[in-house]
Amino acid sequence: SSASTALSDSDWKVAPAPTTETRSGGLPGYYVEAAPATVEMPFTTDTRARRAAGILVHADGWIAASLKSVEGIEPSADLHLEIELRVGHLDDNGVMRRGPSRTAKVHKLSPDLGLALLKLVPGGGGLPEPVEFSSSGPSVGQDVKCITHGDQLWETYGGQVLSVSESITSNTLTVLVDCGENHDSGPRLGTILVSAAGEVLAMQGRSDASAQDSKVVMAHVDDLRAFLQEAPDEPVLMMPEALGPGAR
Repeated sequence: SSASTALSDSDWKVAPAPTTETRSGGLPGYYVEAAPATVEMPFTTDTRARRAAGILVHADGWIAASLKSVEGIEPSADLHLEIELRVGHLDDNGVMRRGPSRTAKVHKLSPDLGLALLKLVPGGGGLPEPVEFSSSGPSVGQDVKCITHGDQLWETYGGQVLSVSESITSNTLTVLVDCGENHDSGPRLGTILVSAAGEVLAMQGRSDASAQDSKVVMAHVDDLRAFLQEAPDEPVLMMPEALGPGAR
């Protein structure tokens, strides 16, 4: 089998108990903590330009992203799957600024979770702090926040956890979230679910069955952790058609 890097729990940050709701400048604490690590990933589906959100999960440039956002990528000359993305930063005025385009390679895929693991190609400047992961996960009835890229970059809106249960089709946990409080068109690909303190509770990997349905199934943080446990040292070698019907 190919070599891989074991990313233990000590390699990512587990959020401490929340202390304050807001940080300097009056911005919500969850936004200050999570927005800079939410990566912008442009992609095209059905001839339509869209954006997905990935999250920086490790200081070495590892990114968790929606599997849908990497489907159909044409392989590079070395047969690796590469995607151009942008890492942003929060300026002193509380505005998220886009960084230059950077290249990441796909290292791992999970059809069950609908997620992909990418790693930034070295070079291109510094990175923001990786996201923090919840040590306990979401609970039913919990009020949560969503961060994503949609009509506007780094959108944020409120939601509520409707259920946390075992998946019907795989040995994973699913989180059903109603994100319709402030957003009537449903969340975008790669939407991350965070607590008031900014720790990641879940992440959306699969595409929405209906763009108008505000209820969305997300991958539980425990399964996200498990997905990150083994990070292959080498990128995947895959032709576009191997990704299935969604490939272009």
